[in-house]
Amino acid sequence: MPAHFNPRNVLGAEIRRVLRHQLADAARRATGPETLADRVHAARTASKRLRAALRLLKSEAPEFVAVESGWLRALARQLAASREAEVRVIVLDSLQTLPPDRAAAAALRRIRARLTAERAAQRAAGAGVERVLAGFARRARAADRRTAVLELDANGFGLVFEGFAKTYRRARRAFFRARVRKGGPAVHDWRKAAKAHSEHCRLLQAARPKALKRRHRELAALCVLLGTHHDLENLRDHLKANPAVARSDGDFALRHIARRQEALLTAALRTGRRLFAAKPRSLRNRVRAGWKAASR
Repeated sequence: MPAHFNPRNVLGAEIRRVLRHQLADAARRATGPETLADRVHAARTASKRLRAALRLLKSEAPEFVAVESGWLRALARQLAASREAEVRVIVLDSLQTLPPDRAAAAALRRIRARLTAERAAQRAAGAGVERVLAGFARRARAADRRTAVLELDANGFGLVFEGFAKTYRRARRAFFRARVRKGGPAVHDWRKAAKAHSEHCRLLQAARPKALKRRHRELAALCVLLGTHHDLENLRDHLKANPAVARSDGDFALRHIARRQEALLTAALRTGRRLFAAKPRSLRNRVRAGWKAASR
């Protein structure tokens, strides 16, 4: 069965089916045979997708959404340090593809050695991370049992309409704030809202298959730009706060980070102008009309 909603079926049952599919997949991937780093990344990604799907139910089942979103958010935070140690090395390596001078290249190598040591220390604490992942899988299976008995009897777009419209409106407003402030929390907020809207477009793609699939792809590409921008922001803050990094080395890295962030944000804003041009009511009406037509 597809991991998106089928408009020809009762929507309440479709929501339960998709949520249960995502929960089962999250539990499986958190305890699978992949490397610890891959399983941490998979668990955090699953958490974000599940929380985005739950937003569609916020008006229909607020208590259920609060409970499930709460534990997902808490466990994702517990995995953040492990994931960030991995990402900092990856992001620094991306800076080395730029054409720095010889002194800058040497500075980046010294910083990489430090970040690699920090990553090794995080990996050495793998037993603790394994316990968090095992807890994540247990909670996902318990949430699956709760989802199986969740009463969602409404049939039609009205069940998820408010959640879809609110998420797009939030993403659009975040885009306008990021366009004005050009960095910091505004860009991170835009990324989070855009990811949730992207997931909603994927879940509801049957309403307008070509348009929403294309929109989901473009939003996913936008989120890669914004995600890299955010990772660079975290690396910048880490270097500034890390006394083990020589000031001269840090200055080299910070200049490269700033240039890369500027290029990423310019590209993201260009894409955002197109994706968030429509007013919420216009997008809502188009998706609602497509859903009604597809459900006949």
